[in-house]
Amino acid sequence: MSRHRVYLDQNKWISLLREHVNDDRNESTLAKLRELVEEGEIVCPISFIHLIETASYSDDNSVDDMFDLMLDLSLNRTMAPMTVVRGEEIKYMVDEWLDKEPTMEGKVVGDGLAFALGGQHYDVVSESGELDDEHRNRILNAIESEWASEELLDSEVVKDIFERERNKEFLQKLEKGREENEEEFNDNDRRRKHEVMGYFGEFVTPEVIQRRMQELAKLPEEEQRDLLGHNISMERLESEEYAWEWIQNFPAIYTHVSLTSERDLQKHRDIEDNDLNDIMALSVAIPYCNTVVTENFWTHLSQQIGLDELYDTNVTTDIKDVFDSVG
Repeated sequence: MSRHRVYLDQNKWISLLREHVNDDRNESTLAKLRELVEEGEIVCPISFIHLIETASYSDDNSVDDMFDLMLDLSLNRTMAPMTVVRGEEIKYMVDEWLDKEPTMEGKVVGDGLAFALGGQHYDVVSESGELDDEHRNRILNAIESEWASEELLDSEVVKDIFERERNKEFLQKLEKGREENEEEFNDNDRRRKHEVMGYFGEFVTPEVIQRRMQELAKLPEEEQRDLLGHNISMERLESEEYAWEWIQNFPAIYTHVSLTSERDLQKHRDIEDNDLNDIMALSVAIPYCNTVVTENFWTHLSQQIGLDELYDTNVTTDIKDVFDSVG
């Protein structure tokens, strides 16, 4: 049985760290989470966004303690960044069309810090070409080990890489774009749907078509003809209902665009610099984890647009809901 994946927002990790430092009792939330991890019930994978936000702490001791806690509850399991998962989802859809039996297994959650930075897209090569499979696998196992993650996270160079700069100019551009689109639609749901479908039409669909054509060109003409056929009526192909169903087959991309659009509709609230990190992390966490514990704002938005129901994920603000989910 696979472990229940629990994504914890950075604020939840901070609360757990306070428990660890001040009062790590047997009945504490942290103690219960540790027990579930040890029993093989849950795992709390960490993301590149967690690493960035942790590295921005001013207290070096807090940084080290947080990294230790994250490695403890994550069992060195990490999530690939949104940019990588996006590509994997597009590849999945192309492979499915080509009848290649695609899978997202191992593409979103893996072992080690290297996976958090780029998913499966790394390997070990030798300039001399004299690296056999046994030694190559040993090196890969070392790279993916908890020891390697601990060593890298303890490096001042790596910490410096994770430290972020707040881009106020970019945030101002986002606010300006929100204002420009504000008058086009009176209905918020309609506007969000228009923006999500517009994004897919402009950026995702052309990439899928291009990749399909590239793969198709590698096949014999007979196989090309078979793959180009379909039994879907033209009326359905051209319907908005079909388009809406199709874009939801890209879980992380759909979640990313939907959260961004819905965030922009919250006119009472300025766009915050940390929104960019939150959306990047939640775009992967919501469709690929079982429970997501995050802030009130993102919980409300996710539930309002039905992401929790669509991907059967418990999106909540209360970390104690984890215990009910696996109980």
